[in-house]
Amino acid sequence: MIRRAAAVVRPGGVVAFLEPALHLDGHSLPEVELVRAATGSFRRLMLAALPSPDVAGRMIPCFMEAGLPEPKVLWESVVPGSKDDVWLRSFVLTYKTFLPLMEKFGTVDPRVGDPETLAERVMAEARAKRAQGVTGPFASAWAVKA
Repeated sequence: MIRRAAAVVRPGGVVAFLEPALHLDGHSLPEVELVRAATGSFRRLMLAALPSPDVAGRMIPCFMEAGLPEPKVLWESVVPGSKDDVWLRSFVLTYKTFLPLMEKFGTVDPRVGDPETLAERVMAEARAKRAQGVTGPFASAWAVKA
């Protein structure tokens, strides 16, 4: 994909990509068991279903193999707090969206339980523990085409 993007960018133009590091886990302190179980289910799906779930960790060689200079790379994570309803709900919506594929690939952790009540259970556990989460990192990489 980087090679295809580089082919249509003029010299002096910027080629940039943002990729989630699907091969790495996020976490929370203290640990929120429901988040750990749901995240593990999703991560196992990504490792089983995607041809290159670790591409975020290989951005530099990917850019160079595409004929671009070595890119600048930045790793970032989102840090939701225990009262971050928007982030927690989006996490649960992502889980529910991918649930049919997780079931197909057999990656669902049974500890997650009913997806319809997952948001409320996750928020209750996170609040009770005053948990701070850290998502798996996202790699942003960019280079100027010579």
